[in-house]
Amino acid sequence: HIIAAESGPELAAEQYRVLLQEVPPFDMVLLGIGEDGHTASLFPGHEFAHDRTVLPVYNAPKYPAQRVTLSPAMLSRCHHLLFLVTGRSKSAAVSRWQRGEKLPVSLIRAIEDAVVLIDDRHDGSLQQSAQRATRVQKAAAVLCIFRREQNLRRADTVGDQNLLIGKHELHLAG
Repeated sequence: HIIAAESGPELAAEQYRVLLQEVPPFDMVLLGIGEDGHTASLFPGHEFAHDRTVLPVYNAPKYPAQRVTLSPAMLSRCHHLLFLVTGRSKSAAVSRWQRGEKLPVSLIRAIEDAVVLIDDRHDGSLQQSAQRATRVQKAAAVLCIFRREQNLRRADTVGDQNLLIGKHELHLAG
């Protein structure tokens, strides 16, 4: 369903809220992370109404300044959560997230499991952090560094969120 953002943030958010009120939990939510730790138009330094499922966004630091997004609570109504992180410009934000800083990306949880996939173009400090299996989310999560030259086999979750992909087995349960 498309958000009618051309109606303006407040009206579009209300219209989308009505549309989503009968929606069961999402099967999967796919998100990225910005250089500042934002995700899904949820930016650091902005307040998020915890009692709303769809939010109008004003003064976004990236174009367009006015937007509509789902709240962290609504995005967390998913069985599976996948964060796809690519590019060196995200390294500092991911490191801050790993250290437990309160960033918008850290507010989103999954009902069953969350996976963070990080491209191998990040700097060495990220790979070292991943190998130490640093916590990414307080909820069970898995952090994997993907290497393009590896032939990755199917990733299986076993036990309490161990995941084996290529050379990296990481345990980040809550």
